Order: sequence, then structure tokens, then C-alpha cells
Amino acid sequence: MTNLHVGDAARRHIDSRAVEAGVDGPVGSFVMISALKLCSPRSDRRGALLLLVLSMLTLFLMIGTLMLVLATRARTTARAFADVVSDGGLANLAARDLLDEALMVFLRGRQPSPAPAATPRESILADRYGTTTLQGTISGLPPGNAVLQATVAGIAAPDLPGRILTIKPQTTDPAPTQSFRILAVNGQTFDLANLRTVEPFRTLPTVFPCQAFVNGREFAGEAWDAADASNPWLQPAGVPPNPADVDNDGDGTADGTWLTDILPPQRAGRTARVSFLVRDLDGCLNVNAHGSANAAPGVGPASIDGSGSKVFTDPTVWPGLLSGMTSPASLLPPTAPQRRAPPGLGGNVSSRFGSGAADTYALRLDFDGSRFSSLRSPVGNVFTMGELERVLRQFDADAGALSPRLAAILGNSAEAARQLVTTDSWDTCGIVGGAVSSVAGADQTQLAPEGREGLRFDLNRPLPDDAAKQAYFKQLLATVTAAGVPAAPQWVANIVDFRDTDTTPGTYTPAAGPPVTGVEPPADGTWGTWNADRFESAAELLGVHAETKAVVDNLQANNLPVPPSPAVQRPQILDVVGVPSRFATTVAGNAGGRTLNRWREPGRVNVNTCNQKIWEAVVGRPGIPNPFPATPARSMGDVLLNTPGIFTNPTRDPKTLDRTLANRLANIATCRSNVFAVWITLELVDPDMCGGSPSLHRLFAIVDRSVPVGFSLGQDLNARDAVRVLRYLE
Repeated sequence: MTNLHVGDAARRHIDSRAVEAGVDGPVGSFVMISALKLCSPRSDRRGALLLLVLSMLTLFLMIGTLMLVLATRARTTARAFADVVSDGGLANLAARDLLDEALMVFLRGRQPSPAPAATPRESILADRYGTTTLQGTISGLPPGNAVLQATVAGIAAPDLPGRILTIKPQTTDPAPTQSFRILAVNGQTFDLANLRTVEPFRTLPTVFPCQAFVNGREFAGEAWDAADASNPWLQPAGVPPNPADVDNDGDGTADGTWLTDILPPQRAGRTARVSFLVRDLDGCLNVNAHGSANAAPGVGPASIDGSGSKVFTDPTVWPGLLSGMTSPASLLPPTAPQRRAPPGLGGNVSSRFGSGAADTYALRLDFDGSRFSSLRSPVGNVFTMGELERVLRQFDADAGALSPRLAAILGNSAEAARQLVTTDSWDTCGIVGGAVSSVAGADQTQLAPEGREGLRFDLNRPLPDDAAKQAYFKQLLATVTAAGVPAAPQWVANIVDFRDTDTTPGTYTPAAGPPVTGVEPPADGTWGTWNADRFESAAELLGVHAETKAVVDNLQANNLPVPPSPAVQRPQILDVVGVPSRFATTVAGNAGGRTLNRWREPGRVNVNTCNQKIWEAVVGRPGIPNPFPATPARSMGDVLLNTPGIFTNPTRDPKTLDRTLANRLANIATCRSNVFAVWITLELVDPDMCGGSPSLHRLFAIVDRSVPVGFSLGQDLNARDAVRVLRYLE
């Protein structure tokens, strides 16, 4: 209670009131004063006043907190700005521009003017498309759904269908630069298809005329990739250049040399040089396309077995890649945000099949088969490039913040797996090599529809009746004749009769010349099993002779070898024919009701860049040496004819063909690559930055040149679309 101080008169009055109340003396006065205070009609307002005071204190506290937050943010911003404008920050900004230019030189090259200190090496897009780019203009581009019809002027060539046309809008047009496949050409009207159908047509140009670029035909000249003089960017796995003085990937081993002829001339006083490490991923095991938890039908990429000591020393790794595994207790979840959540400690790590069917060929590996940001089931949990990135960059400080699923399965084998696995590998479905120009110069009306678009002849086209067989005969004959096989009617007739299901020789009429009767394979099985209504691979042509039945009977009766197949004598034939990939929905798309080839076949392994263990997984047999790293294969003919054991007879008698080995190679192997991991290190010296001391900066990228982009030497166009992963490592 509060003791109040009052006058004597008031005290006497209070004391009398206290006596009346039965309370004597000063104490009574005190009690009464207190009672009067509590009973005052104004006493209920003092709580409101206290509440008001507390509210004001709270308001002042909130204002103080706000001011503290603002001050902290301002200090952080000021420090960040200070870092940017400092020497180190400016060096990082300048380094990003230079690293980006180095990557673009790697992709699309640069013009030779101003003249560099030395001639830049060939870019990887020039390596694929050649250096001749057609340029014209587009004056009209009506909106379309799956197929566009563009009015194009200034571009003419006999083999335009199948090539990539890129539209570059005017600078005032907000539309992006885009690339399409040419389906057909009728005068100045070009039918264009977007084979990346998961991405609908983006904003199309509305300001005309605009520029058009048409790439050269893919792999029309140099149709192989190997660590040789023709591919100066590519380094064999585990073999550093001599002398090496730069560690590009951070593993502690020098793997590159400084190059001064890549970047354009710098301003006075500044010097910049770069080093590259480029690893071919098509020479690796594809953890999305190779192997199958169930027995995959036929021979194809899923036939590759990486189990046991064939590739990985740890026998649990390959089964884990196929069917998942239990997360090791040592795997800690990353702290940084991920596109995919990390597997829980001790929990299940999903494979690419999820919990559903394990048919490898049912997986969608193309652009339409989205690689989801979260694991899904039952089918389609394919590994992403982001998950591959952690394996490739495991020595970098931020590796623990990258998607860990693939690394978790690889476990202790992850370091060795850096040069063993990939999530993506692609080969072209088009005609390649020297056969490109000869087929383009042939009578296009005689070729099969796929041949008119620059695609290989489909050896497994259905043959339901005699009319279909006759068309097959004529169009295959035109194709192999264009590829350089003279007097081939008898051989092509034999091909039809070796493939179809009946055992009665057929008679076929070429476009010019007399009819020819085919030859059936021997019924006694001495040549193996034929007449199966399909070829297992294009290598089957190595087992089909070009002789008449009378000649073969005479040779067999006298125990003489049958002359080799024309495909042995002219192996370029194997670059113009093929069988469809078993990844049917990955390879085929749909545009305007038409089934279209996406020109990208997954899962083939580049025999020029794979190591011996992966080579043995490709051929399916131990002990066969890989003959190609020393002398690279330049065509599929080289692959098939230079692999030991393809023929068991030196005369290459067709009946001695080892069809099992030949079919595996023809359906799994290639001599080309399209997906590369790229590390670039930049050394920047600038007197205005870092006190003139050298500063080092790095870039990591995964580049996929099978993505359709435009190429014109030194111009960006949309070449950046081929960059699937990009990281600046500062």
C-alpha cells in the first residue's frame, strides 16, 4: 500500500471515521486512506495508463529492432559493394567475362581478325558441322503448332532437309534465337520442326526480314572423335599433356597447359591466359542407358554389364546403380538447397528405375522425358547432370552441396568413377563421313524418305507383302549405289531374302536393268539363323554375300570360301544404313502428325576414348584388346572390321562372321562423341587489380553438342543452348 501524506484536519476526520469503523489510532488512519484510494472512482484508469506505457515501450522496442535490422543490412550491403569495387571483386567480374569467352571459343570458335598470336584450334561445333554455313533471310513465319512454314530467301542446296536452320531476330525483336530441323523444302517454303517438343515454340520473330543460318550436315567430313591431331581439345582420360603445369579440376595433378591464343587481345597492361581440361563423356558407362535389372530384349546399350571387376572393383556398385541401395551412414546430407533432396542416412537410395518396371528401353532420356527435380516412381528417376556434377567435381569446396544420389551409390568408388560414368551420351542417327556428299548428290527421288532427310536407311522396315519388298529393294539399292557400291542389285536382292521370313527366293526389279533373283541363306544352319524378319544390327550385312545361288553352290561343293560381302570391301556402306534404336520413344518424336527422328541416339560408347575395362563391357568378352586408342576408328566400318574376332576366317567368308560380337559392336559402339565435361582455368594479370599480382579463376561446364543449335564461326547465335551445366568456381 502507498502511504499518503495529508493535513491535520483531514487526519482528524479520517481518525473519527476510523473509530466509527472500529479501527483505532494512526493505523486506522492508514488503513482508511488506503481503502479510500482503492475505492476511488478513478482507480480503474490506472491499468489503462500502465497498458499505454507498456505499448509505447513495445513500439520503441520494435522501432529499435527495425533500425538495428536496417543498419545490419546496410552494413552487409556496404561490405558487399566494397568487395565488388575492391581489386578482388573487380577481378572476379572481369574473370567471368573472360572465362565465358573462353568457353564460347571452345564452342563456336572466333573470327581470325584481329589476328591472334597463333591460330585458334577448331571449335567443337565446327568439328560437328564443318565451317560452311549458309546464310539467308526469312520474310515470313506464320504461327504454327508442331511445324512451322518459313519463307526463306537466299538459301539453296540439294541436301537441306535434315539440316538445322537457326532464326536470328532483329535486335529490336524480343524473340530469342532458335533452331529447328528442316523437314522439307518446296521452293522458298521451308517446313521446320522443333524436335525439343517438351519446349513449345517460344516467342517467334515478328519483325521481318530477319536472318537465317543453316548449318552444314553433321559429321560430313571428320566423323570421329579421339585424342588425336584432328581433335586438339580432347585429352585421353588419365593422360595429362606434356608438359602439364595447370591443375584444372582440382584433384592435385597437373592436367593442362597455358594457352595464350584463345582470348582476344586485352587492353594495354592486362594479360590473360587460359588452360583447358576436356573429358569425353561418351567413352564412359551411361548410368541411365546401360545395364538392365531385367533381361532386356535384343542387343543394345542395355546389354552392357558393368558388374564385378569388369569396371568397378567394388561388386556392389553396379547392382546399386541398377536397383538402388541403402544409404551409407557416412553420407551426410548437404546444407545448401538442392534440386533433389539428399537420401536420408541409412535410408534407400533410388536407382533410375524407381520402384517400377526395370525395362531400360522404356525410360525417356530425351528432352521430352523430363528429369524431375524430385524423385518419382514408378518409372523415370533417371540420373541428372546435376548428380553427375558432384562426381566430376568432388575435389571442389562446394562439392558437398551438390546433389548426392549418384555419389552415394558409387561410395568409395566415386573417385575412380570420375572417368568411368556419365548420365548422358549421344550419337547421331544421320548419314556421316564421306558418304554424305555422295548420297546428297544422288537422285533424291529414288532414295527412301529417311534418306532424303539425311538419315540412314532403316534395314528393319516392315515387309508385309511383295510390294513392300520391291520398294525396300529399290530404295536400298539406290542408297548403297550412292555410297559407292557398283553393280549391287544381286547383293541387295540377297539382303531382302536373308531378312524376310519366307524361304522362297524373290525376284526384284531395279529402276534400271533386268530383274534379279535373290538367294536364301542355307537351310542347314551352317550360316546361322536368318529369315527372322529383322536384322539385329547393320553388321548383319557383313554376313550377306553378293553371289548367285549357282555360284555359291559351286563354291561350297568345292570347299572354297564365298567372296566377302560388299560391306567388307566398301565399309562406308555401314554409315548409310542402320536399324532403329531400341530406345524407340527417346529417338522418335512427333510433329504435325509425323513421326520424326530426333537425330539423337543414346547410350553408344566411343571406342576411341573408352578404357580397356569399358571396352570389354562393350564387346561382352574379356581378353579382347581395344585396338582403337592407338589408331582411332574413323567409321563404323573401321570398328567392325578392325576388332579381333569379327571373322573367324582370314578370307572373311560371310559364313564365318561372328554375328554375336558384330551385332554388339554395331548397336553399342560408335567412333564419335557429343557430351564433354570442360574445366577452364584463367590466369588474369592486371596492374589495376590485386596490385598487379596474378589471380586464378575457374569455370566448369558440361557441353552437349547434340542439342540442335546454330553455328557460324565466331557468332554466338544460340550456341549457349548446348551448355547444360555451368559453374563459375571462384
